[in-house]
Amino acid sequence: MYEDILLDETLSLIRRTDTNVDQIVKGWPPENRKHREQWFAEMYVVQHPGSTAAWSTSLIATSCHNSWNSQMVPHVLSKISKILEGLESPMPGELYVCCLLLRRWRWKGVPPSYLPKLLRLSWCTELYHLQLQALQLVQGYAYEITGPLRVEIIEVLSGFETNSLFLNTQLVETSLAYDLIESPINTEGAAREIDEIVRADDTQQTREWAYSAISKQFEDVLQGAYYTAIRELSKMI
Repeated sequence: MYEDILLDETLSLIRRTDTNVDQIVKGWPPENRKHREQWFAEMYVVQHPGSTAAWSTSLIATSCHNSWNSQMVPHVLSKISKILEGLESPMPGELYVCCLLLRRWRWKGVPPSYLPKLLRLSWCTELYHLQLQALQLVQGYAYEITGPLRVEIIEVLSGFETNSLFLNTQLVETSLAYDLIESPINTEGAAREIDEIVRADDTQQTREWAYSAISKQFEDVLQGAYYTAIRELSKMI
């Protein structure tokens, strides 16, 4: 799909599938509609190797997700734009595939101007996996986006709230990438802590402290403060 091979046919299949499922869900009692999220995961996210009961949309989406070496060709951008700007509202499956496709554009071209709309539409579906994918997509572009486009994304992010612990973690990380949340520690503070660790006596408590500082390199909420401080320390050794 990244190379526009059978992309139109795939998107048509996804739209028909989502439309049929949506009609079924609308016929359910309100208390049963919570299973809509599970259906979406089965249709696009969960992979069942060797199963004959898998959705065709799941096989397509998971293959797209796992194609790490693929690069999207430029004219796929216009097809995504057509989905987002068309007369018909995009279906959740279409939005999900758009997010997957645009991950591969991140290392190749200018950030698309319709990212804020894709983020907003994905969030409004209230489907966890789609919301998560959209947040991760936008976070990946954070260090490339400037000017009015960045402002627009920040405005969209500012209106998001969730009671989901895992989704809120991703929302915090994406918000940090756009400077919506201030990091609890900066590089200077992390450097002072590491300096104290280096000067401290070699005890079990000091070793646990050092392990904690090293582990913090991988926490997005700290915005790389510990990573930068430790890297600078290694240059001095």
